[in-house]
Amino acid sequence: MSNQTLNRFAPATILDLNDDYLPHFMRTVQQLPEDAVIMRLKFFHQYSQFEGAFADNPSYFYDWVCKQSYIALGNMLTSSAMIGIKRTPIEGFPYAKIEALLAEKGLFDTKELRTSPQNASTF
Repeated sequence: MSNQTLNRFAPATILDLNDDYLPHFMRTVQQLPEDAVIMRLKFFHQYSQFEGAFADNPSYFYDWVCKQSYIALGNMLTSSAMIGIKRTPIEGFPYAKIEALLAEKGLFDTKELRTSPQNASTF
């Protein structure tokens, strides 16, 4: 998977970390002390190595995105529970059978749609 393909999914374009812009920005605009600049540059370098693994293995990117979705889901469920909303997500059910059953009842168009999570209050 190319970086151009990855950027299609990213909310921002990743800077060229070999450029002098990042250290210049940290020193002059953010006015960070030199030890903080070094620490942050090390982090960005390590992150760029991590991101490079996506380009080498597209399935790694897909797996990573799925895991990130679960982190977000967990945070949403925790926040919901804190304000009294109780929901439980499920996974592992037979999507094809669910879609066929819903289509049979006229509730689902298998040519245009796929199953996805829904809030029960929308039904």
